[in-house]
Amino acid sequence: MQSIVVVADDLAAVRSNRFALRQVACFRVIATVDGRASVRPAIARLQPHVVLVNEMCQRMNLMSRIREAAEAAPRAKVVYLAGRVDDAAVDEAVEAGAHIVIARDLPPSVLGTVLREVVQGNVAMSPRVSADRAAPARQAQLA
Repeated sequence: MQSIVVVADDLAAVRSNRFALRQVACFRVIATVDGRASVRPAIARLQPHVVLVNEMCQRMNLMSRIREAAEAAPRAKVVYLAGRVDDAAVDEAVEAGAHIVIARDLPPSVLGTVLREVVQGNVAMSPRVSADRAAPARQAQLA
């Protein structure tokens, strides 16, 4: 069973997903961490397979938590459960360290299935999207 840590600033939002993560995706939620403060110590200690970062009220906290999770558990898949999935939001999350961005309005059973596929390596950014997103970074490096 894969371990998952959920980062959120609204713990009520987490409850609906716990059951589906365990039943559908065979994940064990080993901790729920309050995203209003640093999550680095908890993530570093737990070393989960997945860190699921829920949308938060404070955007600055959200990106900091994604960055901390990616740095504290480099082998973990950092998944951002987003309130909006547009180019700017995806770019910001990926820059912060998210491996994948998923719309938070997915039914819990579908979320569990998507997370399972992410962990198994069956979901990846397409080469075209990867190239489109990498191009500005490459141009900045060349400048």
